[in-house]
Amino acid sequence: MFVSCQCKQEPTQTKENQVVNTIMTRRSIRKYQAVARDTMDLILQCGINAPNGQNKQSWEVRVVDSPVLLDAMRDAMV
Repeated sequence: MFVSCQCKQEPTQTKENQVVNTIMTRRSIRKYQAVARDTMDLILQCGINAPNGQNKQSWEVRVVDSPVLLDAMRDAMV
């Protein structure tokens, strides 16, 4: 028996496989850019009001915009 698999094929754009398409085309971000304060506020409000399992809101979000603190955190992780 011979089985062939092509893992790098591009899925077609249909409603049924949007999740598969998102997974297959996802890329990691290695460099971040600053986001405007009003954009960040909107993102945070969406996250706070997003549905979650049993309405537990079991997460915590920290926004760090101080370059000095970000540098210190990066240095601590190396």
